[in-house]
Amino acid sequence: MKGLTVIRQGFLVATICFVALTACSSEKASEKGGVNEQGKATAFVASHPAQGDMSLDGNIFVSLTPNAPVLNILKIDKEQKQTQLALPRPAVDVVMVTPDQALLSFGPSGEVAVADIKKGKVSEPVKVGTNAQGLCRAPGNQALIADPDAKQISLFDLASGKVVKTFAASGKPTQMRWATEGIELEVADAEGKVLGKVKVTESAPSAEPAKK
Repeated sequence: MKGLTVIRQGFLVATICFVALTACSSEKASEKGGVNEQGKATAFVASHPAQGDMSLDGNIFVSLTPNAPVLNILKIDKEQKQTQLALPRPAVDVVMVTPDQALLSFGPSGEVAVADIKKGKVSEPVKVGTNAQGLCRAPGNQALIADPDAKQISLFDLASGKVVKTFAASGKPTQMRWATEGIELEVADAEGKVLGKVKVTESAPSAEPAKK
């Protein structure tokens, strides 16, 4: 029985790693407008698996149980320790922002909360809009929040616990992925229809050639 448990745990970790790596590679996908070379609609692959994410260092995988107020945590090491954190209410999405911190969104309440994996605590939810849905990790310990009701994307800073910037989006943005890492997002609705791109950071200017 012990051997069977180890095999099951190994299979679980392998599956999680495969899903996470597949999602991460999608950030560099070259799909245009959600249409492939044959002109057929393609499924939008967000920046991380639905209701789950892996830390950048690959040591922690977090996931949500549908309609349950818990955050599942799997520490991928020799022991493969699995724990849970209680949430104030069921969350709709989660993204790992730092090696020890995850951001949770709570849907129609328009709230988000920060889960500190190391301390085993979840912050009080804060209101950031009208409908906090899909999340996307951003540089500088920040995350982006899709709000389909307000038709906008919000940039949330974990250190201050506040929205530091908002960006208008067409349609009802629900899912996101990077078109250009740290500069431009590709946004889609709940059905996966690509709504367009949103520039969140200006790219650095090219260096001028040295004068001779």
